[in-house]
Amino acid sequence: MGFCLTPFKAGKPDVKLDAKAEALLSSGSPYKTQIKSGSRGRGLVVQDVAAPHDVVWSRILDFDHYTSMVPRTVLSENYSVRGGREKEIKTRMKLSVVVTQMEFFIRHVHYPSKNSLTWTLDYDRKSDIDDSCGF
Repeated sequence: MGFCLTPFKAGKPDVKLDAKAEALLSSGSPYKTQIKSGSRGRGLVVQDVAAPHDVVWSRILDFDHYTSMVPRTVLSENYSVRGGREKEIKTRMKLSVVVTQMEFFIRHVHYPSKNSLTWTLDYDRKSDIDDSCGF
């Protein structure tokens, strides 16, 4: 299995926010919505962060410490880090969901020149979820 969802491309996101979303962000709250596409859908969360660029990226890229930063994450460890200008980071993750845990393997690609990070499942490994991709 794999390649169920269309992966995101690096670069400026193609996200249009309405006045309600902008007001929510201005109040300090995240904007969350679901985008339906037939029988599938995507979740979208936008959050303004009042911090220097390098601090934000250092937290996003600190996958080895997501257990202390991301709720319900019980394991997060990199098993491969490669690259130069574009860096590929593969991470094993486990989430605690209700009475079980889900394990999955994510392939992140960081594009510093495009101020972007994209991810998909690592399709070379077996994950407990059908697919995941994000930006």
